[in-house]
Amino acid sequence: MATVRTASDVKNEFLGRRELVCDFEGAAGRLRRPEAVEAVRAEHGLEGKLVVPVRLQNHVGRTHVTGTFFVYEDEASARAHIDPSIMARIEKSLAAKEGEGQGDEKGAEAKEAAPEKAEGEKGDGAKEAGGDSGGGGK
Repeated sequence: MATVRTASDVKNEFLGRRELVCDFEGAAGRLRRPEAVEAVRAEHGLEGKLVVPVRLQNHVGRTHVTGTFFVYEDEASARAHIDPSIMARIEKSLAAKEGEGQGDEKGAEAKEAAPEKAEGEKGDGAKEAGGDSGGGGK
């Protein structure tokens, strides 16, 4: 994971949130929003708080990404200030994350139950057609 450097940390009393601007060194093109949120949570000790990734900006010709995050104490204050479509996306990702832990157990059972194909069973059309794959037209 890329190193996280905090560029700005402001407490916005009017909106009831903390606004963080962080630089992720060496993460250009590889950093996704859920990974960035987890890195910021780990760096600032924000377990149990709602961290909303507002913006991830890649810089041309550089290898770092600048991210802007809003940190809310509770979900009710976040709903009052953030667009409902963004809140729906956050809820969907949280539900997928919770379901992922349960899905790993089911996925392992499905892999064990599924028989694997042998090398000869994969079915190559040229081999089955008599081995002439040259096209053979006049």
